[in-house]
Amino acid sequence: RLEGLAGPSAADAEADNAALAQLKAGTPIDTVPQSALRAWFDTAARCADGTWYGRNNLDGTLAWRESEVVEGYLEAYQSTKDTKYLDKVTRHLDMYLQLRDSSVGWKDYRGLSLPAWQSTKYDLNQKPGIWAVHTGILAHGLAKFSALVKQDGLTAYDGKAATYLQAAKSALAVHDDEFVTNGSAGYYVARRGFPIPEDGVNLPSNMNLAMAAAHLAVYQASRDPAQLDRATRIARTFQSTLTPTSAGGYTWHYTFGKGFSGWGAGTSTHTSSSLGNRTAEDYSHGALDLQAVRALHDAGVVFTDADMQRFGNQLEHVMLKTDVFPGYVDGTGTAALQGKVVSWAGLSKWSPSEAQRAFDQLMQVPLTPNAVPAWAVRGMALLMLNRPASTDQT
Repeated sequence: RLEGLAGPSAADAEADNAALAQLKAGTPIDTVPQSALRAWFDTAARCADGTWYGRNNLDGTLAWRESEVVEGYLEAYQSTKDTKYLDKVTRHLDMYLQLRDSSVGWKDYRGLSLPAWQSTKYDLNQKPGIWAVHTGILAHGLAKFSALVKQDGLTAYDGKAATYLQAAKSALAVHDDEFVTNGSAGYYVARRGFPIPEDGVNLPSNMNLAMAAAHLAVYQASRDPAQLDRATRIARTFQSTLTPTSAGGYTWHYTFGKGFSGWGAGTSTHTSSSLGNRTAEDYSHGALDLQAVRALHDAGVVFTDADMQRFGNQLEHVMLKTDVFPGYVDGTGTAALQGKVVSWAGLSKWSPSEAQRAFDQLMQVPLTPNAVPAWAVRGMALLMLNRPASTDQT
């Protein structure tokens, strides 16, 4: 396990406590000082900083929990430009590198030791395999750090940035043989023989988009056109799966292609035939989808302002229509974890109710060491970055 981060000074702790005292669910978000949100984030991050640090990815913890802390620090830097968040995140990103299969000597189901992060929890007979979605999520944090350093001219971090960028590129390259082009579009498939029932079949949208976000961040750090091309192709594939709704929004399914319509003999080595998965996208993976879409839009890749408004309309007029957050992007079902509404805060610009709903949910999270969920750390960072203007943005 890791060493804990040093706590705040007595003066800083007193200032944070004073700022936290201003926070209460139901307070209009546009009246909440940014300084109070930042104090909440700093406290939550201190509580969560060591919770998942040093844990490997065999059960997906590194990708699904620890990464949220990393992304939270990076977004906190974006909203404040305070390099203390970059200093904090380097410790976590260094740990990413130490836990790669090639660093610890682990081999995948083929006997290969590769510069990425295997898991066994989700795999047939717990055979070790490297999932593209985990690679995309983890490579994104590495590449985004490098892109921010380049964008803001932070030369003091050049050494770390170069190391992380190369690590992101090497991890993404592990999946090069799984990429399929389709005209001007493209997508990843699960390699035939990969230890899951759907080997040989296209990966679901959230998994492809996680890779797209990582390729985009590598491009922003390196200006390698091949990385931009890969991100663009995946974005076009996802765009083609969207269906306009009567609410002026978009809905979409969990997967597409053969994953949606099914397959027969010759596609998969583990499942001879399948009717496919035709469910709507769920609320949790949908948030991951839209985090990638937001990054693509902001970079001017495929998704337009009109597209973002449609996603915002779906969130505003369908998913946030009642006090109960739905289980799926089409508004059906009930989300098992209502707090995950905060993961959609990147759409606050296009969904007027989202920032308030996210804030109210976050105010229900107790700021207790090792008990703050990773999604809450990331959620507050997203809120800080995307909330409407307040009377005090200091």
